[in-house]
Amino acid sequence: MAQVIAFVPLASVALLAFIIIVFVGFFIARMRQPWNRLAPNAFIADIYRQILRLGFMVGGLVVALDIMGATALLSTILGAAGIIGLAIGFAVKDTVENFIASIMLSIRQPFRPNDTIEIGGDTGKVIRLTSRATILLSFDGNHIRIPNATVFKSRIVNFSRNDERRFKFSLGLAPETDFVDAQRIALEKL
Repeated sequence: MAQVIAFVPLASVALLAFIIIVFVGFFIARMRQPWNRLAPNAFIADIYRQILRLGFMVGGLVVALDIMGATALLSTILGAAGIIGLAIGFAVKDTVENFIASIMLSIRQPFRPNDTIEIGGDTGKVIRLTSRATILLSFDGNHIRIPNATVFKSRIVNFSRNDERRFKFSLGLAPETDFVDAQRIALEKL
């Protein structure tokens, strides 16, 4: 019982250090100004914030365990986390691949919201880019969800980037039609 009572102040200091470090991390992540300058868009800024929060939480845990003198426990936790992380990494390979592809798409920006694009035969307006998929609204009104890994590897045709777009269409004329007059009428209409 005496050991528990003697351990309480040390555990309190460790808990206080953890809370302070986590609070500072969350406070820095909540600030808007530095992230808007560092990131090309809001999606990347949010990823930076999440990484910063996670880093401060892990740092707070390491400091708290070090204050309590639990370095053996800390090395055991880190070793187990490495093994578990490896297993989870194999399990969520597709999700991670889509997430990394979303970061690359956000940086390169081959399209923006409301752009009309074609990806792998699917054509529509871009509604949004999430961490897992690009969502298009087809001209029929259907939502098309394409995994970001597929989008990143596919040929993307962006019809909205250039205002001068060329269309091909066939026009049938009767044999007795005056072709010069038909050409003049077509040019007027265009």
